Order: sequence, then C-alpha cells, then structure tokens
Amino acid sequence: MSTPYSFNSTELLRAAKETAEQVGLQLETIIKAVEASIELAARKKYGNYKIVTSIDRKTGAISIFREITVVDNGPFDGDFISLSGARLIKEDAKVGEVIQEQLPPIDVSYTSAKIAQKRIKQIIQEEERRKQYEEFKNRVGTILRGRVKEIEYHGLIVDINGNEAYLKTFNLIKGEVFRQGDNINAYVEDVRNVDYGAQIFLSRTHKGFVEQLFKEEIPEIYDGIVVIKAIARDAGSRTKVAVSSFDKNIDPVGTCIGIKGYRVKNIKSQLNDEKIDVVKYSTNLAEFVVEAIAPAKVSRVIIDEDESFIELVIPEDQLSMAIGKRGQNIRLASALVGWKINVLSDKENSEKRAQELEKGLALFVDALDIEEIIGQLLITEGFFSVEDVAQASISDLASIEGFNEEIAIALRDRAVQYLKNKEHDNEAELKELEVDQFIKELPHLQANDIIVLYNNGIKTIDDLAGLSDDEFCSIVSRFSLGEEVNEIIMQARKKVGLLDN
Repeated sequence: MSTPYSFNSTELLRAAKETAEQVGLQLETIIKAVEASIELAARKKYGNYKIVTSIDRKTGAISIFREITVVDNGPFDGDFISLSGARLIKEDAKVGEVIQEQLPPIDVSYTSAKIAQKRIKQIIQEEERRKQYEEFKNRVGTILRGRVKEIEYHGLIVDINGNEAYLKTFNLIKGEVFRQGDNINAYVEDVRNVDYGAQIFLSRTHKGFVEQLFKEEIPEIYDGIVVIKAIARDAGSRTKVAVSSFDKNIDPVGTCIGIKGYRVKNIKSQLNDEKIDVVKYSTNLAEFVVEAIAPAKVSRVIIDEDESFIELVIPEDQLSMAIGKRGQNIRLASALVGWKINVLSDKENSEKRAQELEKGLALFVDALDIEEIIGQLLITEGFFSVEDVAQASISDLASIEGFNEEIAIALRDRAVQYLKNKEHDNEAELKELEVDQFIKELPHLQANDIIVLYNNGIKTIDDLAGLSDDEFCSIVSRFSLGEEVNEIIMQARKKVGLLDN
C-alpha cells in the first residue's frame, strides 16, 4: 500500500514551481499535469466517474469534484442523478444540467506523484517535438549542415545538432559517396510532423539547393542586387541558371561567375563538379532563348505564342552542340525558358519552308481556284491554310500588295464555302464508316478528326481511351497538347468506365 506524502498546499505549489523551472515549462503546464494525476488517483479511490480536479493557483488547495448529469428517469447511478437527489447538492438544479458534487480530499500519494511525474515527462517530450517541428518547418528551402550518422540501403541518416534527417539515395548527386562521420550539407526539401517529432527530408538534387548555394557564395544575390529568375537542373551533370539585375551598371552573369570563375567554381565543388551555365535573363523571349541554348549559336528564332512553342534555326556545325549529349542542352534550355523548343539546321529549315510553301500553294490553287501568283502572295503574308483565309478580316486581306477589297471579299467567300463543302463531305463519309457513336459525342472533335482517327485504327471508344495525349496529337495534327486534348481523352475514359460498370 502506498504511503501518503505529507505535502501541504504551500509545499505543493513550491514543488510545482521548482519543477517548472527545472524542465523549462510554464507553471500552469505543471499544475495541470498534477491535476490530471490526482484525477486518476481519485478514480481509483471513488470509481470510474467523470472527475475533475482543481488546484488553487494562490493557495495550492486541492478540490475534487464528480460531474453528474441531472435526469428525469433512471438509472440514477454513476454519471446520472435524479432531480430530487441533485437538488440536495444544488438547490436550483434542472434536468439536463451537469452539476459538480464535491468529493472528500485524498492524500497526494506516491502513486499520484509518479503519475504526475510521468505526465510531466510526456508534456516535456511533446513540447520538445513541437519545438523541433516549429524550428525545422521554417527551414524548408534552406541548406543545413550535418554529419552522416548512419548509412542505410535507401540512403543516409544525417545528424543535425542532435536531430535526425533523412537523405534518400535518389536525392544524392550521381557518383557521390559518403561515409559514416563525413560532413555533409543539403537542402531541406520537406518537414513533416509525426508522433515522434519532426521528420526532416533532405536533398542534394533539388534545384533549390543550387539556388541557396548561389545565395551563400554570391553576396549580390543574397542582397537582392542580382536576382535568380529561373533554374533548370540535371543533377550531377549540368545546371542552367538565369540571372538578372535591376542595376544596369552590374553585369549579373560576370558577378556570378567571379574573377577567373572563382565564385562558380566554389559552387561546382559542392555539387560533385556539376557543370553550371550562368545565362543572362531577358524579358524579350527571343533574346532569352538564345542565351538559354548557349553555347550554340542561333541563326533565327521563330515563336508560336498560341502553342508556347519556339523553333530555333541553328547553323549546321552548331546543331549537335545545341541539342547536347542525349538532348540535355535543349531539354534544359526548354525547362529554363518554360517553352517547348525545337531546333533545325539551316538546311532543314530551308527544306521545311520549301515543302510548306509547295504544299500550301497547291492547296490554295485547288481550294480557292486561284492562280499560283496569288497563292504565293498569301503565303508570303503568313496565310498558310484555307482556315487562315476564312478567318481573316477583309481589311487584312485587302492590305496585301496587289489585292483590293473586291479580291479580299472573293477570297474569303471562297475559303468559307470550301470549308463548308469539306465539312459536308466529311459528314457524309463519316456516316459510311463504322465509328463508335461514343467517339462522335466527344467534345472538340470535328468530322475530319474522327475520320483521321478511324484511318489510324482508332474506331472504338476503348481505342481512344487507351491513347496518351501525345499519341492523340501525333494522329490528329491540328491539335497540340493542352486542355482540349486532355478533356477529349478524359471524357473517353469516363465513358469506358461507365460502360464497364
């Protein structure tokens, strides 16, 4: 049997204050832990009732109450009491009310003291976990330095001032080897709050790691004089960094590279000698893409804003450099600019333009019933399809040298009529084909699109649902990757799902 402590009220408060100071917690937190432990001891003595304990913060006096609900009908035991019984405790008690019945005091025994001690320990651990999470969650996006504590199959456990962080194998730069005890720095990619504290995930492949290294090594970036506008990275191989400055007197690229490349060399040494291209950012897209594709030289830039597509004409002897090993240079340039990029040699470009001219000219002569010279004028002015002519304004067509308003009206009317006739013919052909009705109901598809799909073996909704967006665009060339294509494929897959059900 446990022996009661001979604590008086003053001693209880004093002990609580001393404990609070020792463990670095608020006095209120400690007192609540003691109250919880007394409640547990009271339940053991009086039964498993709803018991609440209150310790007077000034005197240390302990009050114990049983909470009971007033009801009309029985049973009147445990957590419930009759109205008449309740009014012996509280004169104005009402049905449905929760009243408190004061219980006799209990000794602050060894058991309750141990319970309080255990609860305080739990509170301390919870507080430490909270502080750890709060500390590290605010460090996401920064670089931390630590020591390799353990090496596991899936990666490294890194000790950071007594805290464990995880650096998975796939977040290590290719070719890197670390041993237990090695110093290491890495980018904080994520911090999660789990039962045992903060779970910290590190990365050395994240492009943010490069950005933070630039900030550490280059004061002008840290101070905001030079700004990193974009980063594209192939970790362990090559990184492209686009920089700019609001100060026209500062060369942002030269500032980052440093005298004799000293600054960028320091960064490379921390990235397992990863190659780094620092390029000048420009709001002029053509200028920016020329910088991004460096070191290759560019003869011509063709931008399609509607499709977010850029075509670069490159001298023959620069083509392999522009593409890079396994397409790396063009891939990184595309990621840096944020647009899809294609490269052509001067010869390929000339051949492509000649083919487009020949194809477009033949189409205009046949569809619009015009002479070749008129077709050539249309192509020279940027009209490459009958749709272009049909959708053009009269004023745009009339402004072409050698044209007038009468010619413009006639050309547009012929284009519109040609498209109507073509659509009518397509509709008639479509009726003759055994095409799945569900395909005909899909959005954005015209009769000619469905015919093209049919001729390429896409005859059922299942066939269409099995296509990727890229495959669809390669078949129906008038579409490019985007929301419309995605909607077509998704609607097809929904229909297949409904049919399966």
